[in-house]
Amino acid sequence: MARSANVWLHSALTERLVDSCRRNCRRPHLLEPELTPESGIRIPYERLPSATLRSVIEEYVTRDGAEMTDATVKIESVLRLLDEGEVEVWFDPVTQTCNILRC
Repeated sequence: MARSANVWLHSALTERLVDSCRRNCRRPHLLEPELTPESGIRIPYERLPSATLRSVIEEYVTRDGAEMTDATVKIESVLRLLDEGEVEVWFDPVTQTCNILRC
């Protein structure tokens, strides 16, 4: 995929993520992002609709060009790590991407 297409895809995913959070959050006052000095925003994964969360994780695990057959296993692994509190979803406003980072 061309770099400009990647930038557009990340931007589009980010917009969809934020819009989905705003529309579907049952308690919007809890949706306030956690800011860090590095300018990242922690996204509480529990507040994301399951389809949105799965899309964010799928985009993350396939960045390195992984085939979808490999991605399914990776997605399930990331979901398990999120549930166990070992990783978190972070949004980088500079690169307009979501990342999965270890706690």
